[in-house]
Amino acid sequence: MNEEEVQIDLMTLLHYILRKWRSIIVMMLILAVAANLYSVKKSMAEVAAAGEVQEKSTEKAVEEIKTALTDDEIEQVELAYRMYSYNAEIYRDNEQYLENFAVMQLSPNEIPTEMLSYQVKKDAAEEELVNIFAMYENALLDEDTCKAVAAVFGEKYANTSVRELIKIEDTLNVLHTDVVMTQSMNSGILNIRIYATDQEQCEQIAEIIKDRMQVYTQQLQQTFGQFIVNSVAEQYYMSSDSEINDQKSDAIDAVSSAYSAMQNASAGLTEDQMTYYNLLVKPIEEEKVQENDKGVETAITPTVQYVNIKYILIGLLAGMFLAVCWYAVIYIMTQTVKDADEVKAVTNLPVFGMVLKNKQTEKGNRIDRWIDSWFAHGRKSEDTELLLMRISHEVAMLAEQKNMQHLLLTVYESNGEETREYAEDLAEKLSELGMTVTCTDGLISNNTEVLKQLEYADGAVFVEQLMKSDRKEIRDAVALCERCKVEVLGNVVIGSDSY
Repeated sequence: MNEEEVQIDLMTLLHYILRKWRSIIVMMLILAVAANLYSVKKSMAEVAAAGEVQEKSTEKAVEEIKTALTDDEIEQVELAYRMYSYNAEIYRDNEQYLENFAVMQLSPNEIPTEMLSYQVKKDAAEEELVNIFAMYENALLDEDTCKAVAAVFGEKYANTSVRELIKIEDTLNVLHTDVVMTQSMNSGILNIRIYATDQEQCEQIAEIIKDRMQVYTQQLQQTFGQFIVNSVAEQYYMSSDSEINDQKSDAIDAVSSAYSAMQNASAGLTEDQMTYYNLLVKPIEEEKVQENDKGVETAITPTVQYVNIKYILIGLLAGMFLAVCWYAVIYIMTQTVKDADEVKAVTNLPVFGMVLKNKQTEKGNRIDRWIDSWFAHGRKSEDTELLLMRISHEVAMLAEQKNMQHLLLTVYESNGEETREYAEDLAEKLSELGMTVTCTDGLISNNTEVLKQLEYADGAVFVEQLMKSDRKEIRDAVALCERCKVEVLGNVVIGSDSY
């Protein structure tokens, strides 16, 4: 093999690429996200362009139809549009009130009701106790309490008015006849009435009010001094409420009246006036359709597509392709030895043995070991200790045949600490067999200490690691040994960290 020519083992290349599966997956995910973001940006631009085109088209149509109308006809259409717009707003507000407010979901004649009654006593003037009642009525339902109560009804009714469902009042009031003397103390009853859609909700809301009652009572005691609050009754029952019945009837009547007014707003308009009128009310109609069909894509109103499976798949495939190409280029362009056959070709010397897996990969990820098993080519993973023992005997036997007593084990510092550990293990085993062995960090011609080691050495053995040992360094080491008349017996190959 010439120095410029390198043979590539496709199976080894595939093994190397597959062992980079983590980085490949990361690259695939990055490009998939990037591709989807590009799709979102493109979709937003298309939606914006469609809206702009539609708006310009509407404006152009309005200008064209207005040229066919007199000023009086235009004024009639715009008056009809204002009537339609006004009634559309009334229709929308009352419809939302009927659908999204919890009080409108109650049956006025059968309302699940919870009544909490508290007796309040204070040794003070009657007016002060009246003020305490007023504070309970006005401030017991604070913002946090209202949010907690609304949450009981569910997210749909988040904007409901809690004060329509909970009524706080002291008995009789008006003339303060609720305040009576009890055991030399002024006393009165505070009633808290709770409406809900069923008994379970009533009980949940009652617990919220009880907790709030305790906290707020402590706050009032800091202002008015000590007073006594006792729970005297808690009752669940079905009730009726004419006020709610009137509210629901009024909302339904408002929806019906507004709808009729909207339908009749265009009465008496000519055909050209109706064209102009329809163009004016079109945005209101489209808004109503979007509210009724939320989440439904239509051909009229394009929506932004935030997840595009097609672009995600393209991103995944592009990420995999780029990552595979990148690692293939690195594999081909790097000047390190890739397999045992290449080590033989570079040194023209035999390989005594190859440690297939280093200590790190023996403990590696299950997926890594599974990939490695695909490329074992029928070889069984030999125990490292036994493998080094066999190699040491083979090296010692060859050295004895050539009357060599002092060997150099060459391992380059760039190969890593584990490779040096293997070299030291091999040196120890050779020493046990009676050989004098020295480990050196590579053979460099301008290093005086290395030259001295070569002067006393009878032979050398190279310990190389795949994907780390540089071909040029190996050739330079072989050439240096030849110049120093030191015979190189062969190589010991350590498997790559990468595959």
